[in-house]
Amino acid sequence: MGELNRKIFELTLAVYRVTDIFPREEVLKRQIREKANEILAGVCEYGQKCEVNEVKNILSKIQAMRTYLGVARFANLSKAINTAVLDREYEFFGNYFEKESARLAEKITEEAEKDKLIPQIQIVSDSIKHTHKPKVERSIIYSQKVSLENGNGNGNGNGNGHVDHNIGNNGFNERQQTILDYIRTNQQVKSNDLANIFFNKFSIKTLQRDLAALIGNNTIERHGDKRWAVYRLKL
Repeated sequence: MGELNRKIFELTLAVYRVTDIFPREEVLKRQIREKANEILAGVCEYGQKCEVNEVKNILSKIQAMRTYLGVARFANLSKAINTAVLDREYEFFGNYFEKESARLAEKITEEAEKDKLIPQIQIVSDSIKHTHKPKVERSIIYSQKVSLENGNGNGNGNGNGHVDHNIGNNGFNERQQTILDYIRTNQQVKSNDLANIFFNKFSIKTLQRDLAALIGNNTIERHGDKRWAVYRLKL
């Protein structure tokens, strides 16, 4: 930001030099200088927080400044070349902070995606870790595995006595059945849709484990990664 600060400081000094030519009582003279000072402060302070609102505030001030310069040029308060050069320099800062705004917006979107559903490889990894958790939680995946090996399809194999009583006759627990019903109704759903719909019903981690289990027993399939991932019933 050092080079950017130096450039905005020099531009502010140029504004003062150009407005010195304006008539002493000209109101636009004070307005342009005040706006230049606000932009200077905004640019120099930028980087401490790097927030979207901060960028939007700077952009709005730059737009106002360019409007003032256009009025000054139209009123012949200075040579046209003077205000044109100032306008061009503020346009540079406008373009810079437009890019910053887009970058920050993309960053916020990516962070939101990470907080909802992670890539399938991570879901599978969490499922593997989950098998080492307490007995009741583990029995859900274990009983489904026994069911597939025995070919009975009900998810309630003998499992050496490890039976999850929340699993229905179709081999799925209530959460998984709810997920399947939603996917069946909508044919295919995005990761974000599932996260938003079931957020208040159970945790994201639990949703990830259930999705991993349904993928593991070939009930559903996943296409794509991150924000583009969709789930559909396995044909």
